[in-house]
Amino acid sequence: MGVFTPSCSLEVLRAVVEDTTVLKAYPRRSKVFGEREPLLVSFKLTWSGIPLPGREVKLYIDGKYYGKQATGWDGVAGFLVLGLKPGSHTVKAVFEGDFWHNPCEAEATITVVEMKRGAMDVYVDSVRTAPDDLWKRIEDKLLSEGWGVVIYRVEADLERKRFIISMWVPTQDTRVAGAKLIPIWAIVAIIASIVAAVIATEQFIEFWYTNVVGVYQCGVCGERFTSCEALREHLITKHPDVWEKIKDEFTCLEAAPPSKEEEKWWSWMKVLGFTAMGIAGAVVAVEAIRAVRGARR
Repeated sequence: MGVFTPSCSLEVLRAVVEDTTVLKAYPRRSKVFGEREPLLVSFKLTWSGIPLPGREVKLYIDGKYYGKQATGWDGVAGFLVLGLKPGSHTVKAVFEGDFWHNPCEAEATITVVEMKRGAMDVYVDSVRTAPDDLWKRIEDKLLSEGWGVVIYRVEADLERKRFIISMWVPTQDTRVAGAKLIPIWAIVAIIASIVAAVIATEQFIEFWYTNVVGVYQCGVCGERFTSCEALREHLITKHPDVWEKIKDEFTCLEAAPPSKEEEKWWSWMKVLGFTAMGIAGAVVAVEAIRAVRGARR
């Protein structure tokens, strides 16, 4: 039993390999990889944020021993993994502990999918000769965006300034599903906020015209209404005795129009109401964009 309890973490990345040397590694948030993609399992071991170099780490894939590596100066042990078959795989790295440190292990579940042949045409007007690093730059861009590709041939058609890049492409999108779409919850929230704001505005307008501006006024109690029919119903239900006397000669008399101050105040209230609607929609949209960005790599 050791004295200290270390911390450890594990991440599976897409590796760019030359021979058996890993040149670059790209994180993939979706944890979906193509069967021909080289993977780098990165296990980091620290204590209180301090890397622990020179510690032996063992790797297990689906419960089977895969190999062992010692952590480097940064506390990281890297395992190059090739040839995983399509399906779900559990990757686990284990530090069994030493005299000073207790054991620590971490695992991750990834999905490996089949790959099919694909191609990409690239047109570069200013290129007269095929740049040697063309496919590397394209591969770097695609992998950094979360695409899973394995380029195996680049053909140059210099007369047309065209490059044909042949590659293996996974049968499933290796980016986070829906990463470039607004989440359903955000769409629903935006619609709900707009509907609620519209209903609230309509209710406010009705209240304002009924209680403050109203264009038709009851001669008995002075209450105002937005329509002649509303005034008629008011007289029938609230003042039936008066209604019986005047129903044959009933006409609607318009109340005095609102003053300029009232009209100005009402205009500002409309501006504020619709501004509030816009702010609510903008807040929801910003949250949706943040969710989208967070869903990406």
